[in-house]
Amino acid sequence: MIPASLLAAATLATAAPPPLAFPTFMLVRGGGLAEPVLLYHHGVWTKLMHLGGDTTRPAVPVAMVDSSPIATIYSDMSQRSRIPPDEHAGSVRAYEVAEFWAMGADEHHRPRHPLRWESATDYAMLHVRRGASPIYVRTGGVMQPRGSGGLLGDRAVAVLEKWGIPMHEERP
Repeated sequence: MIPASLLAAATLATAAPPPLAFPTFMLVRGGGLAEPVLLYHHGVWTKLMHLGGDTTRPAVPVAMVDSSPIATIYSDMSQRSRIPPDEHAGSVRAYEVAEFWAMGADEHHRPRHPLRWESATDYAMLHVRRGASPIYVRTGGVMQPRGSGGLLGDRAVAVLEKWGIPMHEERP
């Protein structure tokens, strides 16, 4: 027989997926952009929550990232452990992405200091493809495995376009 305390712990551990982790900032360049575009956690707010629904423990502040462009991109990406090398074939535009993880931000969620491309934690390529969903492929770094990434969904594409990053093939 399984002890009730062990059963309760197992239920809490599997009741919800672990929260996603995402970089603090993303810097996107190339693909015809006149200058790099900085993505940051715009619209993030904090809510006091009882983790695991345990109201006997003190509530802790949890970042609510529903409107964050970076959180939207990461949560709308079909995660794959490895992207095949030919998956980005048919690319009509490619962007370089620098991800900056665990960096301090000011009160407006922007970097406290100017970002330097070569100081990024991770790097990726974002391929806009003819007749297919855009694909995000990590090319190196310390937080995410090289070659991992995924296809971007409609919400991620909409966020990128809202921030001035064209995500559709150009029409003649």
